[in-house]
Amino acid sequence: MIQSRSRPCYLILILSICLSLNYQGYAQSAKLTTALDSLLTKEHKQGDLNGSVLVIKDGATFFEKSYGYTDGTKNRELSANYRFNLGSIFKEFPGVAIMQLQEKGNLKLNDPVSKYLKNLPEWAKEVTIKNLLQYTSGLPNAPWGELFKNNSPVEESHLLKELNSIENLEFEPGTNYLYSTYNPILLIKIVEAISGKKFSEYAQKHLFSPATMMHTVFKPEYPYKDRTDIAIPFDSEFQEDQYHIAINFVLLVSTPRDVYNWFNSLENYKLISKKSLKVLSEEYPDLPKINTQSPLGHLNWNSGNIAAHIHHGNTNNYECVVKSFPEQKLTVVILTNREAGDIDELAEKILKKIL
Repeated sequence: MIQSRSRPCYLILILSICLSLNYQGYAQSAKLTTALDSLLTKEHKQGDLNGSVLVIKDGATFFEKSYGYTDGTKNRELSANYRFNLGSIFKEFPGVAIMQLQEKGNLKLNDPVSKYLKNLPEWAKEVTIKNLLQYTSGLPNAPWGELFKNNSPVEESHLLKELNSIENLEFEPGTNYLYSTYNPILLIKIVEAISGKKFSEYAQKHLFSPATMMHTVFKPEYPYKDRTDIAIPFDSEFQEDQYHIAINFVLLVSTPRDVYNWFNSLENYKLISKKSLKVLSEEYPDLPKINTQSPLGHLNWNSGNIAAHIHHGNTNNYECVVKSFPEQKLTVVILTNREAGDIDELAEKILKKIL
């Protein structure tokens, strides 16, 4: 009888403790988000941040806010639904697509490029798909400065013409590292050759949809004709970037939320297997004065688990960085449309406040 009567009091005590702990956790979280907002507001006011920030912790939104303007006119403020160009982060997509085709038996990583792309020079017989993935093909840097010199739109045909004009590689494939845009471009053309689809179509069906990237698209050209929900890049004088390009597979635009969904899908092996992800994350060994990377930027492993996935990208005044730590269930995404300040250092400041 005594135990029966004391049980309600015991339950009330437990409930009170739980409520107190929840309140303390909420108060601590609110204090931290206020501190983050103060930090980022300061960065924006001193001209070092114009963009959107998203922090996901324990699978839930911990912090989400935008700072600054959608374009150089300063007439409209950014919000979370605006899309930004991802720069080099776009290179993750052809890499993952290649691993999907490899899993289906449509290709082998040691296959020469010439097996799938027939009209390239002789070097295509020496360069393998794995060389393209690891930037060890020996292909030179694309002559972007020369291509943009006349201020006329740079099209895919111009880039492929330059690619076909290459007579000699910079080094024997597999013996060195050179971070050339030609590598992911050839991966894209291989995906198109095997699938029979434009890469934008393949990506929508096999990459974006499975990763729940509902607001990610390839734009046909820049300057954008349709600027709906697009953050336009501008410089310190609020002048918009003036280059002209009409190669849709390099004009990938996305939101912070979609970018997080992509990283989360990869880290949970929803797009390719763990084995394939390990292969894709392999980097050519670091060289003196060269920080090598894979198509995934830097994806590091710890006893068979993903310890960190970090990738940075920029295109003129667009700049972005993603730092994901699956073991801590923590991801920071920063997308900007004005390259200013040190965005990597800013991500580190955010992480230090949270961890």
